[in-house]
Amino acid sequence: MLYMASRDAQLVADELLAAGMRADTPVAIAESVSSNATTRAGVLRDLPHMAARCTGPALLMIGEVLGGISTESVDIPVESRRYTAS
Repeated sequence: MLYMASRDAQLVADELLAAGMRADTPVAIAESVSSNATTRAGVLRDLPHMAARCTGPALLMIGEVLGGISTESVDIPVESRRYTAS
């Protein structure tokens, strides 16, 4: 997981691919998670394109643990909730 790394997505993808990670490794981007969150899912080869769509702070998640999500680059709406201490 990389915090606020969407601007470096091309470098991240290039380095991981050069190190031998498969191009079809699952990835996800969670953007603006503290407000109107959006999650995009895809594969490593598409990470730079996915990250280019980000306009807010984003978490890049990379790895087989994400294998249960769609491998197509699609937007997945995430309901945002705010919790307050009672």
